[in-house]
Amino acid sequence: MSTSAEIVLGFGDNPKPGYAFKLGLKQIRELQKELGDEGVGVIAQRAMAGRFNIDDVYHTIRLGLIGGGMAPTEATRIVDTHVDGCALCPDGDDAAPLPTAQAILNALYFGMDEFRTEGGDASGEMPSGPDLST
Repeated sequence: MSTSAEIVLGFGDNPKPGYAFKLGLKQIRELQKELGDEGVGVIAQRAMAGRFNIDDVYHTIRLGLIGGGMAPTEATRIVDTHVDGCALCPDGDDAAPLPTAQAILNALYFGMDEFRTEGGDASGEMPSGPDLST
């Protein structure tokens, strides 16, 4: 796990250059608390396997924005705007909520070097990442 991996991704109203996302220890602890004290591994596994709940997506993105340096009130506003009432994973939209949450969790788990060696880069152009469901 890489608690220092920061990733820049297009999301919502900012497809390029995108927002910085990072889940440091403080954000991981808050994520686990928000989701009923489930471990981050369980949260990541659900997201990658498509067995997520909306709070997995919502809080992963919100806390990733905060870890990336955004003020908590602004992060909440952005996530409220671009998760509530939006499709979670429309075809081909990497800036949609579910692929964004998955990319944040992939960066946490595998660091950015994993994505770079598989053909992606730190700018958000990444492969889907390893399968955590097995």
